[in-house]
Amino acid sequence: MTPTCLRCSTGCLRAPGRLHTASVTTWGGIVGEENALWLATECRTARLASEYRPRDRGGGYVEISPLALGALRELGEEEDGYITDDGDGLRIWIGDDAFELEPVGPGLER
Repeated sequence: MTPTCLRCSTGCLRAPGRLHTASVTTWGGIVGEENALWLATECRTARLASEYRPRDRGGGYVEISPLALGALRELGEEEDGYITDDGDGLRIWIGDDAFELEPVGPGLER
């Protein structure tokens, strides 16, 4: 039996009971320059505190923190910036276009 971590309960390889911070996944993807700017400045979530906003990283690339992802998940299907997470993966919708989001973070290249 593989020991599970008491902190995250995911079956990580750390010793049982050892405290640690679980990794935080940030998501990113190419949505086009105009869409990235719109998500960062005009989307309904852009009016929230900075940690809840998508970030325009330039070149049409948008980065979404876990808190921003949670805020985007609250948008309705009819709103641009709506998030779906299904068999096709995590996607953000703007108009009729869906853009794939991939995990990014330390050691991961965009």
